[in-house]
Amino acid sequence: MEIREILTDKKKYLPLLLLADEQEDMIDRYLERGTMYVLEEGGVKAECVVTDEGDGILEIKSLAVEPDFQGQGYGKALIRFLAEKYRLRYSILQAGTGDSPLTVPFYEACGFRRSHRIPDFFTEHYDHPIFEGGVQLKDMVYLRKELCPMKSDLSTLKSAPARPARGTAADVQAVVTSFNQGSMILEAVQSLCAQTTPPAEIILVDDGSTDAASLAVLDRLETDSSLPVPVRVLRQPNGGVSSARNTGIRNARTPFVLVLDGDDRLGPAFLEKVSALLRSDPSLAAASSWMQTFGVLEAQIRPAGGTIVPFLSRNCCPATHILRRSCWEACGGYDEAMRSGFEDWDFFLSMLETAPDAHIGIVPEPLIAYRTAPASSNVRSMEKRLELMRHIISRHPDAYREHLTDALLGLEAVSMSRLFGWENEMLHALQEDRPLSAVSEDFLRSPSYGDGGMAAAVRIATALPSRFQKP
Repeated sequence: MEIREILTDKKKYLPLLLLADEQEDMIDRYLERGTMYVLEEGGVKAECVVTDEGDGILEIKSLAVEPDFQGQGYGKALIRFLAEKYRLRYSILQAGTGDSPLTVPFYEACGFRRSHRIPDFFTEHYDHPIFEGGVQLKDMVYLRKELCPMKSDLSTLKSAPARPARGTAADVQAVVTSFNQGSMILEAVQSLCAQTTPPAEIILVDDGSTDAASLAVLDRLETDSSLPVPVRVLRQPNGGVSSARNTGIRNARTPFVLVLDGDDRLGPAFLEKVSALLRSDPSLAAASSWMQTFGVLEAQIRPAGGTIVPFLSRNCCPATHILRRSCWEACGGYDEAMRSGFEDWDFFLSMLETAPDAHIGIVPEPLIAYRTAPASSNVRSMEKRLELMRHIISRHPDAYREHLTDALLGLEAVSMSRLFGWENEMLHALQEDRPLSAVSEDFLRSPSYGDGGMAAAVRIATALPSRFQKP
């Protein structure tokens, strides 16, 4: 059995899609924006389409099994696949369906529970009556299955085992920073409570939240003594993420401190695997892992860590990491004047300057679930990248002076990689006779000089002489 994503020509599977949603213009509303999977076992047996509905909700828009193969577990296999694949990226797996005696019991058997309904959805949105199992469908019934629970009553946190089988990491406290992050902070805390080796304590630093819902969540966490991991809430006027992280670390007493932003989550094995890496190598100033992004971008990010040299060209470690507290003390912590971004990059450089053999380790597994949004601080900081890099260079002049050649070559390697990628995309588009963007057209008319641009244009023209050579 194989389940694979369908990236192009999704309408090829229209007959199967119409089994789940028998009006094509309704399918068109979600098919292209959705992510489609097919299950194959000696041919295509089933399909599903899911969409991001925001607020941590992944919705199943379509799920269908070929009629000759229904009742053989293919639909449930797709549900299990979705729950496992998206458990770190979404809190809720949701399905909307008619109030059918066939479909609703299927979802309930898969662990879904009724959530709400939209009256007369099928009679108002479809151009003909829809029947299933001898019943005319009228209302849309929504069912939900929790992937990463975030109940406001904290019951999911209390249900975690008070003393996991592998024991608590007594040498690690976790610092979680929050500013107006509402229920997302519960997801972060839940992911810490669900660790295979949980931290000795969670220190929540509220950086001057003003949102009533966020304050209510923090109040409940602060006063609930029954949580499986002790939670301490520290409150301060808004000073930025650097200030909040320093406050949390300053109040920690363990040799290792886990730093987590309040809108992100951890995979269950993060603390166990990353802390083991730190304990095994005294020269490690910090350690982290690969990331799986969720939200507007779903991708696996693979930072490499390393010594100070690669960090001079770009940041090579996620902001979520476990640090050696003695290195934080030696370097003076985060620069609290940096409130526009790149504060974690600057901090890693500072820690790597504390010893000649200092380096940062990375567990090569995606153990961090990183939330992406159009207006996130990470995206906004790129608008000031040159200004922020100038500030970082000014704070670490000795390191840049000592490793100037490596720093410049590192930047050039990144530039060449991006240029080759752009070149291949332009060549591929031209070979398929697809139009180029205005920027790409301008580049080919007047290639940049001295940075590899002209050479890229020459390679494209050589591959496609009929397009570029004049008669």
